[in-house]
Amino acid sequence: MFKLFKPGDLVIFIICFFSIILIFINFYRVPSGSFISIENNNQTKEYSLSSKSVIELEGITIEINSGRVRVVKSSCKNQYCIMQGWISKLNQSILCLPNLTKISIKSNDNNITHDSTAY
Repeated sequence: MFKLFKPGDLVIFIICFFSIILIFINFYRVPSGSFISIENNNQTKEYSLSSKSVIELEGITIEINSGRVRVVKSSCKNQYCIMQGWISKLNQSILCLPNLTKISIKSNDNNITHDSTAY
């Protein structure tokens, strides 16, 4: 009879398991931002993430709640900006290209050098 697993399979399984654990630990270490920046039609507005509010812009409605932000309503065809859901980590963004809107989470702390493109 042949064996289902060989000794080398166990080593590979253990390495993969711990690699996945480390990836998840690093993902949740990403710092939170302190405010959001909304760019709409070449205008930039900033709002605090600690506030609880609903912002209505031309063609798009944005909700800020409990340190996170999402697009609630949009006039665009495919609704991809709504499907992105809540964002709460530094340098995360939501884009709505038909409405020319970009929502980004920023921080006042200049010591934070996290960049999502570093992954």
